[in-house]
Amino acid sequence: MIRRTIVSLVAVAGLVAAASAVIQRRGSGRLGDDHAVQWPFDAGELRSLMSRVITEQRERTDAIEDPAGRARAQSFLDYYERRRPAAAS
Repeated sequence: MIRRTIVSLVAVAGLVAAASAVIQRRGSGRLGDDHAVQWPFDAGELRSLMSRVITEQRERTDAIEDPAGRARAQSFLDYYERRRPAAAS
């Protein structure tokens, strides 16, 4: 009986914490911040950083022998390569 009560309280506390995190995340965006800077880098630094990440990810992808792992790494690489042009502007 006591064990069931404790487990129930912990579960309820977890749900409350998760709901609170979701509410805080949704409410953290301020109105009018459409052009807010996501990273504190200038455009050149950001392009350089993204190029380095892509180069390193290509090397990692080539080194993976497991087909599932390689596919996952390749999907990240594809995503990041699509994001690079958006960050450059």
